[in-house]
Amino acid sequence: MKTIYITLFLCFVAILSNAQKIDENGREIGISRTAKIIPQPYVALDVPKTIKFGATFNVNYTLPEGKKSGKLKLFNPLKDEELIVFDLADEKGQVAIQTAELKTKGLVLGLYSDENLIATCKVGYN
Repeated sequence: MKTIYITLFLCFVAILSNAQKIDENGREIGISRTAKIIPQPYVALDVPKTIKFGATFNVNYTLPEGKKSGKLKLFNPLKDEELIVFDLADEKGQVAIQTAELKTKGLVLGLYSDENLIATCKVGYN
């Protein structure tokens, strides 16, 4: 009987000593909460999905971190034809595109840096 009481006493002491090391959220006592920063998703090309034919629309671009130059290429979606190339000199920026001079039924945009394709996007006319 004495052995049972000693075993129960030691179990009780072990439970109390471990229970005091963490709080209800699983953190050690005395450690403050840390703010978790949620990274924003990387958006290379931001364009409207549909635009009016003959209208001008803006393309917002963001090159990958560390890249200071690139190209924005516009392609005909029905043929393998490159229409216009814009040289980009900043990491972030905006390019205005006039659709009246293109005479296509939409566009495919490609963002390039160091001759590597970063992102593509399709734009349709309504």
